[in-house]
Amino acid sequence: GGKKFDHSATRFPLDGAHTNVRCTDCHEKDGKKVYKFQNYEQKFCNECHATPHRGQFSAKYTNPKSEESACINCHKTSKWSERLPFNHNETKYPLEGAHSKLECAECHTPTEERFSTPIKSVKNKYLFPTLEENKCLTCHSDVHKGQLGKTCTECHSEAKWKPSTFNHNKQSDFKLRHKHVDVKCAECHKAVPGHSAQEGKRTIATIRYKPMSGECSSCHKDVHKGEFGDRCSNCHIEKGWKVTRDFHRNFTLKGVHFTMDCNECHRDGRKLAGQSQNCNQCHQKDDVHGGMLPNCGDCHRQHFWENTLFHHSRTRFPLRGVHRTLECADCHRGNVMQGLSSDCLSCHQQESTHHGTPVPAQFMDCKQCHHTFTFSR
Repeated sequence: GGKKFDHSATRFPLDGAHTNVRCTDCHEKDGKKVYKFQNYEQKFCNECHATPHRGQFSAKYTNPKSEESACINCHKTSKWSERLPFNHNETKYPLEGAHSKLECAECHTPTEERFSTPIKSVKNKYLFPTLEENKCLTCHSDVHKGQLGKTCTECHSEAKWKPSTFNHNKQSDFKLRHKHVDVKCAECHKAVPGHSAQEGKRTIATIRYKPMSGECSSCHKDVHKGEFGDRCSNCHIEKGWKVTRDFHRNFTLKGVHFTMDCNECHRDGRKLAGQSQNCNQCHQKDDVHGGMLPNCGDCHRQHFWENTLFHHSRTRFPLRGVHRTLECADCHRGNVMQGLSSDCLSCHQQESTHHGTPVPAQFMDCKQCHHTFTFSR
């Protein structure tokens, strides 16, 4: 009917730019008149328009018998370049958090491919076949270089990439306690020299997360230079580096020793491990016995040097009478402690009134006449 034909009475009412199209632009193919079209499910778009997308969408949007694949789901008839809002949540990747604010082209970037017909410009990437396997890594670079696997959501969320949601006490073998709680991540997890990743226009240094030994020496300088190995926790605790465990097991500190600073004994580069328990290691200059009695602990205690455990009554010469009032040096001249004779004349030769050399045999045993309370009878 030409101009009198009412196109709105058909299954394809004309609106937008279609109102300016000549009848023959649609109803003539290969010189023949065509008035009925078959693809109603696709709103007849593909009867006149060739799709420039060519395999870029999933099967859901390319089924020739599906209404979802009709062009009007995304395009307007008023202008082809104007697109309707696309509901991304109907795809396999719903947009949430910060993703919902992105421009389409931030993910769907141009590829090296070009359209065959009728457009010659480059294609944009719409189909992501590895999305289920590499959900985040499909668009984001792995700045950790495989250290933490592919499941970025274990530490990051779609709401905001930073800060990380990583819980050190639940997701690692190294629990943060006491002083370690206040330590910044970067103080332990440092950049790996020569390694980085490109994230868009940014170059991001690769940070070391795994493998890490978990030993103190991996972060702390070993002031003992390997004398105790690398398990600092044998002596130190996390409440503070200067707070130590009771590690003086082989030489228990008591008395005066307990009040001393470590560097009073462990000084001048003196080793801490494998030290002798012999008192002369530190007190050789204080040894008035000249090394004749090597085991100081038999007589002396750690409380005070002068307060001894020595009991003369347990020797072959128990002290009685006047002998108990004497100073040690009165008998032990020259600090000779062992091997002294218990014979009275070894000390009292000058006091003997029984002259003669040698002393007559009948006067050799002084105890026959004298006692220790007083030398005179």
